[in-house]
Amino acid sequence: MNASNIIRMMIKKTKKTNQKLLAETMGINRKTLDSKFYRDSFEVSDLLKITDVLGLKIVFIDDEQQMMFDTAGQDVSISPTTKKLVRRKHIPLRERLKDYNGNYKAEEWDTGEPVGKEVF
Repeated sequence: MNASNIIRMMIKKTKKTNQKLLAETMGINRKTLDSKFYRDSFEVSDLLKITDVLGLKIVFIDDEQQMMFDTAGQDVSISPTTKKLVRRKHIPLRERLKDYNGNYKAEEWDTGEPVGKEVF
């Protein structure tokens, strides 16, 4: 996944801005921002401005500890955190199903009365 796709995804997920407002906040015109998205040519300074607008932080994680890059104005400070990344071992589907003997029987079950706009 490239930077442009990640930025678009974060804009959509945070719902804090759109590309037009983002361009204005970054001090560039919409055409220039569109070009950056098309060419996937964002600089670090662009990413810092974007994360600031979206209220996000850029995080780099190594195997030993989580290092968090925090943007305060134009400064980038590195501070170790106490959280450790826990990686789970990937279990292939074949291994997950090794004890399955084929005797599963599908059943319907009641979840209660509708509470919203469920489709029947």
